[in-house]
Amino acid sequence: DILCCAVHPEGHTVATGEVGRKPKVSIWDSNTGSTLAVCASFHTRGVNLLQFSSSGKFLISVGMDDDHSVAVYDGSEGNLVASNKGSRAKTLDLATFGDDKFCTSSKKEMKFWTLNATKGELQSKKGLFGKKAKNTICVSAAYLGPDAVIGQADGTMYLWKGRSVATIRREHKKAVN
Repeated sequence: DILCCAVHPEGHTVATGEVGRKPKVSIWDSNTGSTLAVCASFHTRGVNLLQFSSSGKFLISVGMDDDHSVAVYDGSEGNLVASNKGSRAKTLDLATFGDDKFCTSSKKEMKFWTLNATKGELQSKKGLFGKKAKNTICVSAAYLGPDAVIGQADGTMYLWKGRSVATIRREHKKAVN
């Protein structure tokens, strides 16, 4: 069973992640349906999030293991570039900025990731909510230029500068998906 999919920025390549003991991440051509690559098996139980980097050079995946591990693959050949533990809380969304930065959102936690593909390193730092921002369930993530915008379960949206909340908006009565 396929749990998630991501479309390459150019629009003709798609990646899908599946459920299972050793789930596959497949990269395929949407015009022909032919498989272009199968990513090295890294996750266990399933892959619940996929996202191509801004240029499509990399493909990021989040698994369903206890640590919701994060893997970064070469976006065309499927080779594993870097990996690391994610969050003990279920990761709910993933957003990318450029080829070397992305964020993950989960219950009561934001993580900001940096990839050093040359060294095969993937590092994360927790987001800093500060005194005014309530740390609720971070259900959605997107980037506006270099700044992340996170939708909360309580209807608020947080604009992040770096890894700190800079602006809080209460625009909705229910979750910002």
